[in-house]
Amino acid sequence: MKPIQSSFLFALLFLGNLQAQTLKHNPKLEIFFETIAFENGDQYVGQTMFGKPHGIGTIMSNKGRMVTGYFNEGEWVAKYVVNTPWQMVDIFYSFKEPLDFNTFSIDLDIKSDIPQGINLGISPFGGSSINHKHFYGAIQTSGGGFKSANHLKDSSEYHLIKRSMIFTRWAEPNGEAIKIAQDGFCESGVYEGDFVSVRNRIDWTKGKYTFTLRKTSDQVKIYGETHTFVEMSVYEHATQQTYFCGSLAFPGSALFLSADHTIFFELYDQYISMDKIPVVKFEVNNIKVNGNPVPLHVAGNSMSVNCPRFAKVSYQEKGGFSVEIGLPHVEADQFIFDGNFYQVFLDKREK
Repeated sequence: MKPIQSSFLFALLFLGNLQAQTLKHNPKLEIFFETIAFENGDQYVGQTMFGKPHGIGTIMSNKGRMVTGYFNEGEWVAKYVVNTPWQMVDIFYSFKEPLDFNTFSIDLDIKSDIPQGINLGISPFGGSSINHKHFYGAIQTSGGGFKSANHLKDSSEYHLIKRSMIFTRWAEPNGEAIKIAQDGFCESGVYEGDFVSVRNRIDWTKGKYTFTLRKTSDQVKIYGETHTFVEMSVYEHATQQTYFCGSLAFPGSALFLSADHTIFFELYDQYISMDKIPVVKFEVNNIKVNGNPVPLHVAGNSMSVNCPRFAKVSYQEKGGFSVEIGLPHVEADQFIFDGNFYQVFLDKREK
């Protein structure tokens, strides 16, 4: 899993200058995205050309069946198979400014059970930074890791840990930046860029969870520079139990949290037919820094124009998001930029 870079910020810079490059048409990309109702009661949702299915889309029959595939000038070509990793939707939001950091927390409410056999990652901490070092924190249906922070040198065994949590930061491959939790795991490497990561088991299911990052008093010197450890934990409301993922070191003694953040939902490490993706609803809200709610300054979401649109996001007035994955949706996007559909819910920046 990779963090979402802040491409949405570049996209928003163009928002004030764009004149209705909407969902319906983007001359540059020659893309239409719309719903077509057929006389027999079937419905098509997806890319079109001259009013016919053309590109990637989904047919929903009047008998309730659904199939997603490639179309050419109205004719079926082939079934669509997900080539992961696929971030089904990226939610972005911003505070007015960066903040001093002691704790950062967010609630995730999973409204439906997610079956085994689906590699789904849910990342409430999807693309943030502490002292300019990007990180993400997530839960996964399937994960793994090593018991040794020096596994690159000691060739220790990789363990599969199934349902799990993961906390990863970038631009650092040194095992000294890792503190493994009790019974936990880790990984460091360079194959997704330099990174260090901690993981641990959590048999998560339907229900409400609070994800928390906490600045600790533990420090370490790496390359002669003081680093401070940040710990990730997940609290399960149903059992009132807290699970600890482990800690990672960030440069500096005083830590600040970036203003820009993302949340993402990702399928990974498998080929999967679209009809195997479960329909699941989520709520992500109660965003707090240092124990206090933080007003959002910008909020929206994006999806790739090169994939089926199988997610829907709604904005909550108190600064949260409702999410559904697993069904095709058509939303009134405001513009297309850099290969993504964008929908902006909130923009309080000075014009």
